[in-house]
Amino acid sequence: MEYGVIEPENLQEWASAQTAGGTFMLTPSTSQGVPYPMYWRGLLTGAFPGNDRALLIFTEDVMHRASTGSGKWDGPWRKVADCIAPETHQLPLADGWTPLTDDCTYCKTQENIVTVNIRAQHSTTISGISRETVATLPTGFRPTGWISSACALDSGDSGGAMNGGVHVDANGSVIINGFDSYRVVYAQISFLAVN
Repeated sequence: MEYGVIEPENLQEWASAQTAGGTFMLTPSTSQGVPYPMYWRGLLTGAFPGNDRALLIFTEDVMHRASTGSGKWDGPWRKVADCIAPETHQLPLADGWTPLTDDCTYCKTQENIVTVNIRAQHSTTISGISRETVATLPTGFRPTGWISSACALDSGDSGGAMNGGVHVDANGSVIINGFDSYRVVYAQISFLAVN
């Protein structure tokens, strides 16, 4: 059904009173039952068990959803994630480290998940048990605490002959822990970033 422009005081109360789903346009005069007043386009769906309903309201920039359970509106509106590819940056490597390919990167999704990719070589062979800082992540791309994962190490660029560890500290330091002599690091680590 096409409802056209509607101007109820409360969108969720209006939706609860409808007997059919449909599309609508909402003006900023509706100040209740919405995430915030503005011009919204919307979709009301129904015919769920128990006569439950769902609302989807959106603009060209943002989308929110709400639904009922057992006839009652559940909690606050939930923002629907955009399908936006994360912006990728070149990883700022520490002195002595050079990227082997363009794969030395870091990025952050809209959900604040940071992924760090490393394929880098040190200018000298790192001997024995070691703890080397390979890069430092900028503010906004750091975890709340220490995050760790496994990585591969090698004396050349042959794909990784030894195991090591990669971890990221809350200060942004990306650290490689090696147990044998190595020169090349292959690592990938993901974590939730601090806002």
